Amino acid sequence: MIKVIKTEDSKPYKNVPLVMAVIDISFSELPNFEKKFDIEELAESLFKLGFTEKEKINLNGLEVRIEDRSDKDYSQGVSHTNTNHITRTHWVLLNHERTTALHILSDKIILKVTDYTTFKNFKELFEKCLMECSKNIPLLESAHAKRIGVRYLDLIAPKLNVDVNEYLGKEWHAPSSFISKSESRKLLVNKTTQFYEDDNVKVKLDSTQFYPSNGANIGIVPDDLADDERIALKIKFVPWIADSMDNKQSYVLLDIDAFKEDNLGTVGNNLVEIASDLRDKVRVSFKDYITDKAEKDWSNKHGK
Repeated sequence: MIKVIKTEDSKPYKNVPLVMAVIDISFSELPNFEKKFDIEELAESLFKLGFTEKEKINLNGLEVRIEDRSDKDYSQGVSHTNTNHITRTHWVLLNHERTTALHILSDKIILKVTDYTTFKNFKELFEKCLMECSKNIPLLESAHAKRIGVRYLDLIAPKLNVDVNEYLGKEWHAPSSFISKSESRKLLVNKTTQFYEDDNVKVKLDSTQFYPSNGANIGIVPDDLADDERIALKIKFVPWIADSMDNKQSYVLLDIDAFKEDNLGTVGNNLVEIASDLRDKVRVSFKDYITDKAEKDWSNKHGK
């Protein structure tokens, strides 16, 4: 069985710039996943963890198979293909406040949180979710994982009349040059991607700086983390975010994804404990990125 290992942790900032935290595990294969478990029983077991709602999302796609062709067909440019429409089930369990969501796909389990307190609480919740999923989904505990990731999305917006660059480490952030302009979004965007590998852990850091003009559509969540209205989570912000946005001040989305893809083993071997190492890599990257002034402002007890 999966063991819940407790670790010491603390909340470093009173005014956390964190928008969303994510833990995900991808599996190599779970045959007939959506047909081999009772969602009602699973939902009932997850209720005690605070998940009070469930949503079913159908993911539609195409499977194209190229059949064997004769030499005659090949010479005449004739191709025999067979296209099948495929519908895969994607279940989402949510808490009443809509700040926590557990996504269950045919080859992946994801936990998203927007009311993050500490990593200790975050990881323990994911471990407990996996325990309940293992009880209700056959073969899950012995399934081999091909990827585990820990991802943090931070919205770095300065206090009113403070330049956001005072919060950003020069060694990480790109020069403030306008590299793209979209009239439809009315935003100027400067994006930098850093990538490194350490101790078999890969880390991708996307830093996107926005320069909103009048009428700008504010971008918060990257496309691959965004969900439709049925399952979208509510997002919390630091106290001064509204004033900063209303004043059209530049802000930065910092997206750090640490993941491991080799020699992962199975869920039954306490796979989630790897998440602690991944989180450490994220924390080091974040600390390298921000300045002492940013830490001071976020640590202010009154957020003033």
